[in-house]
Amino acid sequence: MWTSDDEKERVLALARLLCLAFDVVAVGWMGEAWLVDHPSPAEMAVRASASPRRKDCLIVSLESRAYSRTRVAIREIVRKDGAGKPLGLRPVELPDGVKAAGSFACLLPDGEVPADVRDAALAALEKSGFPIPEEADPRKPPSRH
Repeated sequence: MWTSDDEKERVLALARLLCLAFDVVAVGWMGEAWLVDHPSPAEMAVRASASPRRKDCLIVSLESRAYSRTRVAIREIVRKDGAGKPLGLRPVELPDGVKAAGSFACLLPDGEVPADVRDAALAALEKSGFPIPEEADPRKPPSRH
């Protein structure tokens, strides 16, 4: 998915700027990740991607300001069974008290975005070369057609 941590951080920054610039009220994403079931204290110090016990997972996350919560579904990607046949997805149960979190959690700002923050985010997007279509630019009055 990412070629480096730097690339991931740039994508996260872009996602957060877009949420601010357009006063987004809901966002969803899906991605592949690694998960270690019931990690020991020593394993907690190691990234899941480096663990020999890691599992490939699919994560689907939906976040909504209207409901003040994030819903997350995690499924283990079961690539092959004992006979080498692909199986599909298996639900992952998180231990009681453990919540799914990660870099893509909390992309949305709390509450409505003030106009000056929205405008600063739009300016940052434009400065980075991100195209803002005129019909989507919240600074422009809506067209009358």
